[in-house]
Amino acid sequence: MGHGNPSWALWQLGGAWLVQHAWDHYEFTGDTDFLKDRAWPLLRGCAEFGLDWLVEGDGWLDTIPSTSPENLFLVDGRPESLTWSSTMDIALIRAVFTRCLEAAQILDIAAGVDDPVVAEIEKALPRLRPPAVTAGGWLQEWVTDLPEHDPKHRHMSQMVTVYPLGQIDPESTPELAQAAVNLMDRRGNGAMGWSWAWKIALRARLGDGETARSLLLEATRPLGFDWDVDAPVDGSQWGGLLPNLFSSHPPFQIDGNYGFPAGIAEMLVQSHNDVIRVLPALPGSWPSGALTACACAAACRPTSPGATEPWPRSAFAG
Repeated sequence: MGHGNPSWALWQLGGAWLVQHAWDHYEFTGDTDFLKDRAWPLLRGCAEFGLDWLVEGDGWLDTIPSTSPENLFLVDGRPESLTWSSTMDIALIRAVFTRCLEAAQILDIAAGVDDPVVAEIEKALPRLRPPAVTAGGWLQEWVTDLPEHDPKHRHMSQMVTVYPLGQIDPESTPELAQAAVNLMDRRGNGAMGWSWAWKIALRARLGDGETARSLLLEATRPLGFDWDVDAPVDGSQWGGLLPNLFSSHPPFQIDGNYGFPAGIAEMLVQSHNDVIRVLPALPGSWPSGALTACACAAACRPTSPGATEPWPRSAFAG
């Protein structure tokens, strides 16, 4: 919590975001000792917070107050940030609850017998609102179909449902996946730093390798402005790479440098939701290549994480 507009200074679900990484570590290593000793206490504690934070709504369990970092919506022409049950809030709580239940099953923790919190989660999970689609056809950001203050905003917080959480994908939720594509088309490509990296990974998750490659080329071109002058933080000037190859976002943003290879990895192999997808978003201009030492989730890993997998494009045709 900080001092400023709640759209960026107030985010009660930050812990629910951070704890996802503990689950990811288990999922990619299969280390049940880590799950029991490190991840489970964090997930369970975060779930307790989520249960306490949720309040009774109109048949659903809601979060209030709620923001969708860092975009604003309009009320009578006025930009506002506080509402209830933003899509991102509910997605993060759903992920915490779902992963808690998975962890409890793996660790043989019985609901109501070994841990009452597990029983509470089982009751609360089906009462979380599902993602919605606006009248315009794009993935909804807030609990109601509110007009965006900035339809081109670099933040797309509702898209955590697609990446990294995997709650929306073209195979299991095709209508919501199309709404996610519509949102990205509406927001446009240009960005800076972390936003570019996220857009690359999002396009890859949605199977759009061509746009993912286009974003990667945008993100890795030299900065077209004076690098001694900070660009405005509102994203109105697109970034690029500084002379030392740092990703630009006043003054620079390491999230971009770490995020670009993560986005490339999503273009080549994905292993969310217990399914391995090989070359799921391969651009036509990458006809051959090899992927080395890229880990997949342990539950569905077919080869050792150190394996090298070449891809002659013809092998994957059709």
